Amino acid sequence: ERLHLYKNRFLLFSGAPAQIRGSQMAIRAFDYIADQLPDFRLVLLMRRDVSSDFSEFERLVQSIQHKNQILICYDRLTPQQLKACFSAAYAVLLPFLLIPSEIPLTYFEVMSCGTPVISFRNEGTTDYLHSALKIAPKRNFRDLAQTIVGLCRNPTERNSLANKAQELMSKHPSWNESAKIWIQAIEHSVL
Repeated sequence: ERLHLYKNRFLLFSGAPAQIRGSQMAIRAFDYIADQLPDFRLVLLMRRDVSSDFSEFERLVQSIQHKNQILICYDRLTPQQLKACFSAAYAVLLPFLLIPSEIPLTYFEVMSCGTPVISFRNEGTTDYLHSALKIAPKRNFRDLAQTIVGLCRNPTERNSLANKAQELMSKHPSWNESAKIWIQAIEHSVL
């Protein structure tokens, strides 16, 4: 409600401005197709990490055509507010160009809310979560844009992915369960 998104259809990006995380790709893709989705907005919840460099991100924002359909929020959100944004989004864009290590927690957080994720193929992450993701064919803003349009125009597919996301996350181990699995693995490897 504070962001005036209540009962509005929006796509969401959450994270830092680093190019490998895809924030700029998300903006370019949405700006490219905004005319095709006039009742949608793109909301970017931007994290201000100590090492974040916003110069390229801000230059891109100044150059886009559809600024009126894009909302950028730099506010610190509580976990409850973040979950509310994830839950209310039509889909969350996580177009990581590269995932350098493990699966980013954002995927799990979003999918546990029953919200579909649109992403690029990134080996382990998308291999594990593939049944509940909408994957753009190639890592470029045009393919991402067409993937977004396809999902936004197909509520049946969107709802199916939302259900698959919740089902997948309901089977995924909790933090406590994960800790127990690691403890057992460590104990067995020591013996």
